[in-house]
Amino acid sequence: MAKFCQNCGYEIPEGSIYCEKCGSPVAAPQQPVAPVESAPVQNNQVVYPNATIPTAPRKTNGLAIAGFVLSIVSIFFCCGGIVTALPGLILSIIGLKDINKNGEDGKGLAIAGIIISAIMLAFSLFYCLILLVDFISYL
Repeated sequence: MAKFCQNCGYEIPEGSIYCEKCGSPVAAPQQPVAPVESAPVQNNQVVYPNATIPTAPRKTNGLAIAGFVLSIVSIFFCCGGIVTALPGLILSIIGLKDINKNGEDGKGLAIAGIIISAIMLAFSLFYCLILLVDFISYL
């Protein structure tokens, strides 16, 4: 069976990949297509080998949130900052340990809560110490 060029209609000899007259490429013979394998079925569910399974978003650790909020609140108090900075520091540390153990979100909140609480705790203790020394020197 003779093949003809789709561009110019010239008869193409068997085995040629280009038309001898116009030089256009000859369409390659169609390869048989392999049948597509069906995906395996398990418990009436189709399993796709390369499919990504959407997961629920991880929850943020509540102790990290509470520690961060208390550390922010401690900024607005002077000596009273001890009352909120110390629990903020404790909650942030416990929250960070839980996050590392359980793989929850909120690591940044816990670290920020630790840093802010530690700074505010040191500042509040220093400020209270200055007030105490001033009070004693006044007597």
